[in-house]
Amino acid sequence: RGYGIQRFFLWLCEEEARLHRIKYILATVSSQNYYSLDNFIKYGYQKEKEVIKYRDKKRWIVSKHL
Repeated sequence: RGYGIQRFFLWLCEEEARLHRIKYILATVSSQNYYSLDNFIKYGYQKEKEVIKYRDKKRWIVSKHL
């Protein structure tokens, strides 16, 4: 914990998206995973909507315009 792995993979995904001229990235985050949600927000993502996914799991849809 605390090694910056999630932030590294977010950066890597964004770089790959930019290479392919993708303008938006969407992801889902468990509403109970405060650390992960906080990492997305710190990296410039916005909470869009809370939804039910995978039958009964509350998740946040987060997005970022590149």
